[in-house]
Amino acid sequence: MTAPDGLDNQEINEEIDEPEVSRLFAIYLNDHRAGAAAGTALAERCARSNERTALGRYLTDEFLEQLAYDRALLDRVRTRLDVRDNPFKQWVARAGELIGRTKPNGKVLGYSPLSRILELEALISAVTAKRQLWRVLAALTTHEGNVFEDRIAVADTQREALEAFHRSAVTEEFGSLNAAERPRTDPRRDQP
Repeated sequence: MTAPDGLDNQEINEEIDEPEVSRLFAIYLNDHRAGAAAGTALAERCARSNERTALGRYLTDEFLEQLAYDRALLDRVRTRLDVRDNPFKQWVARAGELIGRTKPNGKVLGYSPLSRILELEALISAVTAKRQLWRVLAALTTHEGNVFEDRIAVADTQREALEAFHRSAVTEEFGSLNAAERPRTDPRRDQP
C-alpha cells in the first residue's frame, strides 16, 4: 500500500535505526496494528452515521485518509523489523469493535446522539494511543525531524478536531457543561 504522500520503503529504512526487535516489541507493534484496524472500522461507521454533517465530512475527507497513511506506515515499520502479522489479534480487535455496537444508546434501533458521543470518545482514545506509538518509534530513531515526529503532530491535530466535535455533540445532547450552569445535586441523595 502506498502512503498518501508517496513515502516509500527506502525513506522508511533511512528513518528507522533498526532496534533489536524483541518478542515484546513485536507484540507491541501487533497490538497497535490491531487497534488501528478496530479504530478504522469505528471511524468508517461513525462517518457513515454522520455523513451529512461536518463530523462526517471531516472523518471521510481527512481523518480516514490519515488513518490509511498511519496503517501503511506502521505496516512498513513492521515489515522493516520483520514483525509478522497476528491475524488473531486483528480479528479480536475487529470483534471488539463489532461488540461495541451493541452498547445501549437510548434507542432500541438506530443511531443516537449518545452513540456519536461514545464513538468520539473511543476515537479520541485511539488517537491518543496511536500518538504514543509514534513517540516510542520516534525515540528509537536518531534522525532529527523523522516521520514519526510528523505523525505525532498529525495525531495532536486529530485529537483537537475530535475533541471539538465531542464538545459540540455533548453540548447539543446535554447542554452546556460549564460548572456554573450544571445542576446542583445533593450527593447524599445518591447514597443508599
